[in-house]
Amino acid sequence: MKRAMAAGIIGHFVEWYDYGVYAYVATTLAAVFYASSDPTAALLALFATFAVAFSPVHWVVSSSDRSPTGLDDSAALPRSSC
Repeated sequence: MKRAMAAGIIGHFVEWYDYGVYAYVATTLAAVFYASSDPTAALLALFATFAVAFSPVHWVVSSSDRSPTGLDDSAALPRSSC
């Protein structure tokens, strides 16, 4: 139980750290990738791109020809014969 709790805490910390880094560099990324005369529109486009990456629509489109886990059957771990 302690091991699972520690793994959950570490995963949660890493996820929020990732969000923090993304928020910190968002204005720079918006200026580089969405060079627009309106910085607000560029920032909104960057946030929309980030949102689409985590949306259910993206999951359906990207895994339509794959297994429900999103992995190819060839990527499955071999079963033990023991």
